[in-house]
Amino acid sequence: MSKSELNNITDDAAVALAAIAMHKAEWQDSLRDKVWQAIREGRSQRTVYQRFSDYALSLNSQDRMPNLIDLWAELQPPTFWRAMRAWWNMCDCSWDYGDAVLNLLRRHAATAPARKNRQGTNETAIYRGCSRSRILGVSWTTDIEVARGFARGHRHIPITDPVIASAVVSRDGIFMRINSRKEREVLVDPAGLSNVQAERAHPMIR
Repeated sequence: MSKSELNNITDDAAVALAAIAMHKAEWQDSLRDKVWQAIREGRSQRTVYQRFSDYALSLNSQDRMPNLIDLWAELQPPTFWRAMRAWWNMCDCSWDYGDAVLNLLRRHAATAPARKNRQGTNETAIYRGCSRSRILGVSWTTDIEVARGFARGHRHIPITDPVIASAVVSRDGIFMRINSRKEREVLVDPAGLSNVQAERAHPMIR
């Protein structure tokens, strides 16, 4: 095969990939429009959740939070919490949206699953593996080994100045417990934490 033929194949492949990307973007836009349509038309919460999930499933983990946060803000409490349980831990790179997420958690605090089900101790020891500058996030775990994994670079996400933070949270400071990925995750209000400490973690050796 000549060099010109190889170049033609490369050009054709580039055109095909561009067309696929454009088609995917149009498809995702249509799914997003369907979510908004269901919300604005007051469709059943089952329909709203299904359309939200269809759209979330079309996105990769890095793109979910920036594209879902405004939709989350429009969900009714039961659907909001259902969507949080299903999709929160499927979102990477969510730190920049932490304030918006916390505002939504506080808005729906009265119906938060952990506050409706008031079983357990009054205080819980929790841990968080993260950069030192990101200790006061909403996502923690009751399993220190999970926190160590995140501090080392969970799913190969690089961590700058990694630490393992520990804290105590009151029962009223917990919004939700999620264990769908066996991470013993708890979503908390950072304002309700006490005895917050951090120790340096060793980054993953690559």
